[in-house]
Parts: sequence; C-alpha cells; structure tokens
Amino acid sequence: MNGYYYQPAKTADTIWVPENVLYTNQFLDSEGAEMTEEEARLIKQWRVYDLCSWRMVAQNAYRYGIDNSDWEPPDNQIVGRELCDKAAKILGEDANKHPWN
Repeated sequence: MNGYYYQPAKTADTIWVPENVLYTNQFLDSEGAEMTEEEARLIKQWRVYDLCSWRMVAQNAYRYGIDNSDWEPPDNQIVGRELCDKAAKILGEDANKHPWN
C-alpha cells in the first residue's frame, strides 16, 4: 500500500501513518518516558507563547531530549500533539482549549 499501514486511532476513525513513523502511544506511554513539570512548562512556552506548530513542538522536544526523544521523524506532528496533551495534563489544563489550541 505505498509504504503506509493501517493504524486505528483512539476514536472509531482510522488514520494512515507512514511505516517509518513510530506510533505515538508506543512511545509516549512507555516506561522511562516521564515528563517533568519543568518540561511541561517549556512545551507550553513553545506552543502557547512562541506559537509553535505541533511539528515544531516535537522538533524542539527532540532536540532538548524531552520525554526520551526517541521518535522518528523528529518533527512528527502526531507526537507534537501528544506532547502538548501530556504537558497540559501535567499543568492541570486542557490542550483542546484556549490557549493551547
């Protein structure tokens, strides 16, 4: 199928993910992938105040080694979204609401 495989999403919908992309739940929910409150605040800085896209959040987190930084490609948009969700939860906020999204 042209280098793509079927991956069920968290909802009833489906998504198509390139074969070389690590599905985020395999990474972000793994052991040793704990995010500190300081890292969560840094992610919030990038997303909310620096107006970074999810791709840029993932790229920055990859560079800084946040949350084990073991995903490919470094600017994975899905990972950026999951990192924002995780950071918002740590800070007691909702990544689906203002000012996060």
